[in-house]
Amino acid sequence: EVKALATETAEATSEIETTLAALNEQTSVLATRCAESVSCATTVEAGSAELGTAITGAAAAMRTVAEEINGIAASTGEIQDQADNLMSVVKDMSTRILASSDDLDSARKRVDELQMTGEALINQTNQCGMETGDTATINVVRDTAAEISALFERAIEKGEISEDALFDERYQPVAGSDPQQHMSRFTAFTDRVLTDLQEEILRRHQQVVFCAAVDRNGYLPTHNKKFSQPQRAGDPVWNAGNSRNRRIFNDRVGLKAGSNTEDFVIQIYRRDMGGGSYVVMKDIAAPIHVRGRHWGGFRLGIKA
Repeated sequence: EVKALATETAEATSEIETTLAALNEQTSVLATRCAESVSCATTVEAGSAELGTAITGAAAAMRTVAEEINGIAASTGEIQDQADNLMSVVKDMSTRILASSDDLDSARKRVDELQMTGEALINQTNQCGMETGDTATINVVRDTAAEISALFERAIEKGEISEDALFDERYQPVAGSDPQQHMSRFTAFTDRVLTDLQEEILRRHQQVVFCAAVDRNGYLPTHNKKFSQPQRAGDPVWNAGNSRNRRIFNDRVGLKAGSNTEDFVIQIYRRDMGGGSYVVMKDIAAPIHVRGRHWGGFRLGIKA
């Protein structure tokens, strides 16, 4: 019964993710329209109504999650404590979001908080030790992170790279690149030792959109081949989607994936593919340690 309820929880969470994506897009549209002329007021008003509908849907989805969590809590005391705390946060969040539908800036902030609450729910569900739809992917990420840790340590022992070079943070900008790319003292090394490993994961797991190692600052030296194409001069939109290697992803998701030291972390975000195109992604990351030092993390993305 616990496994079945956990599956229902995962489905409800998927509904939350979809609703959050729609909510985030509506918020962006309304924020832009508020800056336009008075003639756009009617459009803004209509958009606000849609935002209110989306927020109401989010609250309903959260209430569904609450019911499922209460069912799980009936079977295990440990989950009961977690569910009680989470329910309090979710109810408070839903109330504050509904109350701020007329304030776009405030609504955006609360949507971000709601997203983090949803991520916390996903992580807590997986950390309880129950089998979920993410379990197999989490295992791949953790195993690969451990493999990369061992690979880096062997390379240092063999003299292929020094520990100081592997932990280099003096990123050198690549002239003329847009978006900005950087080189480090370990970029050539990771190109040599990580490319085949990462490509093999893409080959074996068709649901994986991308996978790459990032250092603790979000610097991604070596990406998958399909995202490591040479940049086109004067075409930053194309570059943003196809030349993602050697980039520093210091946004919320990128930094958390690189700086996280927990066993694993799951995040939901909209991936910017350039030209106003976004894809809702589920990002799973596990830490990479080298000789007792935290180097960064191994990120794996699948469509949410």
